[in-house]
Amino acid sequence: SVKVAILQELAFLNHLDLDRSFKIFEKLVKEDNVQILENSIITSQYFNNKFHNKMITYFENIIKNKELHKKGQVIVLSWLIEKISNKKLFEKFFKSSKEAKLCAFTVAEANIIDKEGKIDNKSLIILNRLLKQKDKDFSSSFSGLVLRKIKNNNFEEFYPFLKSYSKTSLCLDEPRYFLQLLLNCAKDYPLKCLQLIKNMNFEKVPNIQERGHYNEEPVQLILAIYSKLNLNPKKNEKFIKKTLDIFDAMLSHSHLRVSANKAIEMTL
Repeated sequence: SVKVAILQELAFLNHLDLDRSFKIFEKLVKEDNVQILENSIITSQYFNNKFHNKMITYFENIIKNKELHKKGQVIVLSWLIEKISNKKLFEKFFKSSKEAKLCAFTVAEANIIDKEGKIDNKSLIILNRLLKQKDKDFSSSFSGLVLRKIKNNNFEEFYPFLKSYSKTSLCLDEPRYFLQLLLNCAKDYPLKCLQLIKNMNFEKVPNIQERGHYNEEPVQLILAIYSKLNLNPKKNEKFIKKTLDIFDAMLSHSHLRVSANKAIEMTL
């Protein structure tokens, strides 16, 4: 308990003497004690930039203990931070468990948009790799990412990622926020939204008790796209036909037929 208390307050000494503070940190985490390691992770971030190479054994001890993987953000950041850029360590952590992958997702989401408003390439790489997962926790994580990070003003930048995401089971598991995003963007980007909804499969009957369920959003969306394209029917003739084909395909599903009249009333 004394060691844990010291670790939790240790960063306050850094401004006095960072090197001596780090020596105390090294001494405290030398033993492979899960409780000490767990309480050291936040503090470790203050030393990582300068002493990363001296902390490899410490990071490997975190990787060895699966119960610490949810808090392993410092290892993911050891790759994202250009000054460190330790991909080998990141890969070892990333491949070690589902919890490590969820941790990597959390860090990638937090850093996906940099200070200049641009997409961070390494964070995007992590997200694209995780699109292969088939797990409800990842479905919820990606659904939340769409809600929190992707808006009308950055839709085009995220479009290649959204194109890949729209084809996955993760999107089908919890499509509600994705469909709401497309509804918000259909006026400005009808053709891109048309391509994204074309990638989706609506055979699964939504369950209102499940997270991310949808109601009439797919029909509302295809009607919104149709309305925008129909403003210039000659120019958009080919795409209008595709839109109507998708609408017809939607109505082949009973759960969408039931909501079609309501969606039409709300859209027109």
